[in-house]
Amino acid sequence: MSACILDTDPKLWLSQWASAKKLPDNLAVHQVEQRSLTEAALAAAAKFDYVLVDVEGSDDASLIDAVLVSDLVIVPTKVSRLDALAAVQVLKQVRQKSLVLKRDIAARVLLTHTEPGAVEYRITGEIKSILRQANAPVFATQLANRPIFQAMVSFGGDYLDLPKQFQGSSPQSAHANVAALAQEISAALSEILKAA
Repeated sequence: MSACILDTDPKLWLSQWASAKKLPDNLAVHQVEQRSLTEAALAAAAKFDYVLVDVEGSDDASLIDAVLVSDLVIVPTKVSRLDALAAVQVLKQVRQKSLVLKRDIAARVLLTHTEPGAVEYRITGEIKSILRQANAPVFATQLANRPIFQAMVSFGGDYLDLPKQFQGSSPQSAHANVAALAQEISAALSEILKAA
């Protein structure tokens, strides 16, 4: 399996992460200007099994270009009311582009930075309720807020090859979290591509 990430965010966070440590041979990260995104995405799709496009935010023009070439739009959303409302706006844009193109563009919200605990669980429930009321599909798997993920972003590479002191108390839980999310994304893509 191979993947290419196209970084259109002017801050280039993903490109900085990619340059911090050598990437595996089956993963590439390319900086792409918004005006070249469509061509870059189509070229990458011919060479890689998966192409991911990172855009700056919901008001960025590259979002529209990314949506137009997507099979699945994933909207990462922190567990807050304002972020959930912003995610709903992104989903509305995706639905509008689907109507214009006369093809279904699937989109799902991914809740990120979730925390364990009773209060946090209730907050997450409230955010899910806001998303449900807006008919926003949400991944069942949430990406938990874990020090190991923060260390990976800070030091580059994969969370599995971090030095022991940065792995936290439960790298197995982090791996299970990522594996569950990958499986859910893969199943969603398979379902979308079968229906196409």
